[in-house]
Amino acid sequence: MMPSVVGTNLPADGGSKTDNYTCIKLNYRYFVPHDDFDGHFKDEPSDASNMISGWLNCTEECGRDWSVRTVEGTNLKLVVADPPCEKCGELDELLPRDPIEDSGPDVCELSVNPRYRRPLDRCPPERHKHDPLACGAVRPLSQVTCLIYSFLVLSLHLLFATEQ
Repeated sequence: MMPSVVGTNLPADGGSKTDNYTCIKLNYRYFVPHDDFDGHFKDEPSDASNMISGWLNCTEECGRDWSVRTVEGTNLKLVVADPPCEKCGELDELLPRDPIEDSGPDVCELSVNPRYRRPLDRCPPERHKHDPLACGAVRPLSQVTCLIYSFLVLSLHLLFATEQ
């Protein structure tokens, strides 16, 4: 399980839908906790909605088929999985379904009143000096000039060789 922070625009309490403020929410992403995960993942476009499905191999003789589909008209996901066999039981975890209190700073308040960041008073020094021959328009021109010069020398050599 990996927490992540997502920024959204939500309507203010008691205000109209046009009065928005920025708020940051805490979300969770779930991953398979075992290093020996031998799962298969495929993305199948469906006619009704997007569907993602896969196969989770717990052991050589035990596996679970799963799929996730978007519920149209909502922001919900429908997760369907085969019942676990005895060996797959250790992969299951209790998922938090209730609101979780975050012990960190109030990120919604911080987004309304961001901390002050002093701008730089001058530009940082350049690490590389500008070389117009290396990156300018003169570089391709010099290559073309060398090519034309080599054709000229070759043609003059062939011309004098045929005269003798």
